[in-house]
Amino acid sequence: VRFIQTRVRHLNKHPQNRKGSEAVLLVSSDLVRKGFFVAYILNESCPYDLIASIKGNCYRIQVKYKKKTKGYLEVDGRANGGKYKIKDFDVFGVYCPNTKECYYFPNNGGRRSYNIKTNLKLKFPIGEVVEKV
Repeated sequence: VRFIQTRVRHLNKHPQNRKGSEAVLLVSSDLVRKGFFVAYILNESCPYDLIASIKGNCYRIQVKYKKKTKGYLEVDGRANGGKYKIKDFDVFGVYCPNTKECYYFPNNGGRRSYNIKTNLKLKFPIGEVVEKV
């Protein structure tokens, strides 16, 4: 509860971070419902936003808030002008406000952007993604 109160105060002071903070909370909630334990990162300069663990395995997750455009989620693969590297984190966790769903896919590193078709056939359950990473 104290963490959520701190995040709400942070949102009120920094409205430009509102969508990102909303995505972190919704992705973490989705992961908890799927049986994961979730740890929050307090350092803003960390290359990932959450750590999720299940069955003894830990995954570093970079969270994004992205609207669906023409049936796709386009996720920027860049961080602070450079590209994310594979060593930066394991999985992208994307919250889409159009579908109110969370999508997960592995960080392949070095890509400028990722286009993910948001249909049930190509929606990646986190369990499948982390096994492939």
